[in-house]
Amino acid sequence: MRLPRSSSRATTTQALPSIQTLFRSSPTLNGSPCTGTPVSPPKVSDKEVEDGIELVPIERLKREDTSKICTPSSDEKEFVSRSQLDLEFGSKPLPRVPKKWIRLSIKWRIVAIICLQLLFLLTIVLSLMATKKESTDKTEQESATVQSASPVQPSPTPRYLPIQRGTFALKLGSPQQAMSGCLSQSNESAAWQCATHPSLQVTLLPPPVDQNNLAILSLGSDSDVKPSEYGIQDLKIEPLELKPTTDEERKDNGLAYYFNTTYTRIVLLKESQIVAQGQPPTPLDTSMSKIEIDERPWMCVFEDTLLEGYIYVTQPSALNNSGVEFAAANGSGAVMISSLPYVTKIIEQKMLTDTIPYCKQMKMESNGTLAPYGDKKMLTLSDTSLMPAKFGEELRVAMTEQRRQQMSSPNACRCQWVIG
Repeated sequence: MRLPRSSSRATTTQALPSIQTLFRSSPTLNGSPCTGTPVSPPKVSDKEVEDGIELVPIERLKREDTSKICTPSSDEKEFVSRSQLDLEFGSKPLPRVPKKWIRLSIKWRIVAIICLQLLFLLTIVLSLMATKKESTDKTEQESATVQSASPVQPSPTPRYLPIQRGTFALKLGSPQQAMSGCLSQSNESAAWQCATHPSLQVTLLPPPVDQNNLAILSLGSDSDVKPSEYGIQDLKIEPLELKPTTDEERKDNGLAYYFNTTYTRIVLLKESQIVAQGQPPTPLDTSMSKIEIDERPWMCVFEDTLLEGYIYVTQPSALNNSGVEFAAANGSGAVMISSLPYVTKIIEQKMLTDTIPYCKQMKMESNGTLAPYGDKKMLTLSDTSLMPAKFGEELRVAMTEQRRQQMSSPNACRCQWVIG
């Protein structure tokens, strides 16, 4: 059965809706800024509107064509086209490789890179060596100038002087100089004495493996002997580095090794040697007699006592063939130690710091130990001007200057020995 045919002209065609896209060149409508408030578009005739949407690439837009689009659903949106300058930068080629480099073979290119790396490494090594040399020169200059507590500054000398190593004895004997002027009270002057100093045990230690020219000295023995005799007690000084120098007071003795340090000086006195003001003390006993059980000696303590010495390595001692007995380290018996083979000068002096010397009464117990028995008695100093608190190198330099000033002052506590 054939269907009826109808004419195409008789069919009604529904018109498609027109879509209008407006780009306004002005950022305002009716003189007011774009907002989210709906704005009625201006009337446009049907002849000026064509069906469809035209899509235009952004690159074809010119700067002056750029405008804001205001829609009811958004506050403000802005489309900005890429500038011509950005396009030019993006199209620039990379730098060209030099023609000389291209002409080189791969082998010579590798050699050139290796040489450049070696040159860079050599520059780093030379810079480090120059820095190390500058630091070493500064250290040598500081070590050459020795800060001395003597009245005259020691002179710089060679870095190393030959010296015999080992353990030796140094018998001080009678002092060349003895002063107790730092104590103002006559009944307390016995607290600082020089005549009862025991012999010193001096050990010249071997140098470290990598520092053969270094000379190190320690004072005191390893034995732990309890105080049992009156007089100045044994001292123990940690290892010190010896500095080559020349003693300006004794230039005829030639080159010497110099050392200085501070320690706590302890003196044990008989009960009758520290008495009340106005009472005469008993004469000083220099025999260093033994402390008996139940005796009540005075223990006088002088902190910040300066100890310094010169070992004249070019002057042999006349006591080289003699020896001194010391208690054995294990406490059993005594050992004979030969004397130091060089002429030596030892100086002790109480420095005026914020530490005040004092004496405290003790009692010898039946087990041979000293126990506290009475209160501490602070000693009266002649010079009450105290040195401010200092540490390390600053303290040592300050003590050196102070000792120079006290050399000509009667208000000093000082002992000096020349042995050999």
